[in-house]
Amino acid sequence: EHDRAIQAFAQVGRLSSELGQARLHWDKLTERYSRARLYFSQGNLEDAIKELALAREAALRSNDRIWLNRIELLQVKCLALRGDRSSALAAMSRDADTAFSAEMVARWHGAVAAIYPVGTPESKAHLARAVRVAKGLSNITLAHDLEHGFPRSQDSAYAAPPRPDLESAV
Repeated sequence: EHDRAIQAFAQVGRLSSELGQARLHWDKLTERYSRARLYFSQGNLEDAIKELALAREAALRSNDRIWLNRIELLQVKCLALRGDRSSALAAMSRDADTAFSAEMVARWHGAVAAIYPVGTPESKAHLARAVRVAKGLSNITLAHDLEHGFPRSQDSAYAAPPRPDLESAV
């Protein structure tokens, strides 16, 4: 699958170079975001972070809050999984007062799960909450994206909801 995606991006690059500056901002954002997701799925966090930084700049220039939130939350996850929790926390604070859609709530909890050390109860609880929201939206692709980068096994605690308590009710 990765090889086909790389070929598709090469083709998109050739086609988009013909358009030059005439490309719509969201076209550029979706391409950069998709490239970042490809790098992330390959385990190439450095290139994913670079693509996300470029996508973030483009979203800021065009004042596209929807894409900006999506980009920043994946950026937080990549930084945290790379081991740079202080940068991830600094990036997370930009979103503290933003009203999120249900999808963004799931992405936010996925990013927070990555900030906590992997395998801790806090990380597991946030990731489980993120996946529950994604599945509640019937967005299996989002659930897959959220779980990517975390250890998985047949009895994965990440897929199981936390023990019932006040926090898991939200």
